[in-house]
Amino acid sequence: MNRKVHPPFFPFSKEHHCFLFAQEADQFGASAISTRDLAVVFRSAYDNSRWGTERKTADSANYTVEKVMLNVSMTGTYDAFDRFFANPADGSVQRFCIGIMPNNRFDPYVPLPPRTDKQKELINSIATKLMTFHGEVQLPKLQQRAYDWLNRTLEKAKEAKDEDFASLRMRVWINAMRVVTCVLLCDYAAKLCKAQEPFNQGRFERDFHKTLKNRHLDLFDIVADYLLCTQYRFLYNQIQKVRKESTVEQTQAQVRSENQVIYDQLPKVFTTSMLVKIKGSTRKASNLLTQWKNNGLIQQQERGRWGKV
Repeated sequence: MNRKVHPPFFPFSKEHHCFLFAQEADQFGASAISTRDLAVVFRSAYDNSRWGTERKTADSANYTVEKVMLNVSMTGTYDAFDRFFANPADGSVQRFCIGIMPNNRFDPYVPLPPRTDKQKELINSIATKLMTFHGEVQLPKLQQRAYDWLNRTLEKAKEAKDEDFASLRMRVWINAMRVVTCVLLCDYAAKLCKAQEPFNQGRFERDFHKTLKNRHLDLFDIVADYLLCTQYRFLYNQIQKVRKESTVEQTQAQVRSENQVIYDQLPKVFTTSMLVKIKGSTRKASNLLTQWKNNGLIQQQERGRWGKV
């Protein structure tokens, strides 16, 4: 990347799978890679597209990878994620699977049972086996289940007339499919480990779909509903904030005309007769008052008396 990269980041290179781990989301902001660059990398990895940097000086070299293979895992508070995903419009946060920890501050502490040596060995064996997997598979039943969920949530969005809900579901179903596919890959790897069989690409591409059971289809509905809920909960305030700022900017642009000069010259509280004298006619003054009122710039205090907002 033509510059030093600090943890938790690792250099991107062709045919290398990069993993990013951070216990705190603020660690990403303190790295050598800017948040803007990360958003581009996240989108490229999610869309399975190419990513690279352009040559900026004669001494620097272009850096390009054929495909971005990137997995990101991080934890953090709402404030930390708000700082990291400051721009909900760039689409990077919608490519994440967000999980919210339950509020257990008043719950008694229950220690988790430690893993047995057999469980640890199986986990390591599955992880090692997964590294050997390659090929392309088709999961038509899972895809159809995703389409059904997508249409079902579309009807809910139409009933509620919620554009944000309708937009968020467009990537949530893809995220849910990928989560369930990861579970299927682990199940398939566990089956090979227990049978002590090596990975075979032909058999994998031919028989992998048989790993899909009804419980996996039910799992898709659960994961998709949960991810849609967390995405909506996390992004709602950010979306409303951006929309409010956009509305204010549009309102300000509407009054930036000759009428803006009149608006600025009027006192904080003014009368209709004052505006009639400036505009020269009652009709023009009435039209301007209506426009200002609809734009939220003035409020009527009493008959013939107005106050600026």
